[in-house]
Amino acid sequence: MQTVYYQRFKTPRFACAAHVHTLGAPHSDTASFLHTYVGSVTEGAAIHLTIGIDEQQMVQHACFKAYGCPAVIASGDYICEWMQGKSIAELMTINAAQLSADLQLVPAKFHAAVMAVQALQQLADQLAEPH
Repeated sequence: MQTVYYQRFKTPRFACAAHVHTLGAPHSDTASFLHTYVGSVTEGAAIHLTIGIDEQQMVQHACFKAYGCPAVIASGDYICEWMQGKSIAELMTINAAQLSADLQLVPAKFHAAVMAVQALQQLADQLAEPH
């Protein structure tokens, strides 16, 4: 799957990424939603990541919106798929090098993996904050 994953985003199919949208009204099994935004549209790449967390602090829903190259879109989609069902501690186990390797990004597109991991770190920090 990993070999083909980024390949599908090099074609027009990248517009049909599975997790592209923003979570709206809370689902019955979701206690809260967290949002983060990394990058800048004016600088050429941005990811808006939204997750739904249940009462056990597990990621139940994840989605994103992205602006940029196919590598940014692929990174956002991959990270959403990867994080579902994970705890706060598990969110911090992936790094940009691993994500880049999983998607087989060329070195010039490594920034896309960095942005996705930064978004995850921001969400994990929000979850760790006392309410």
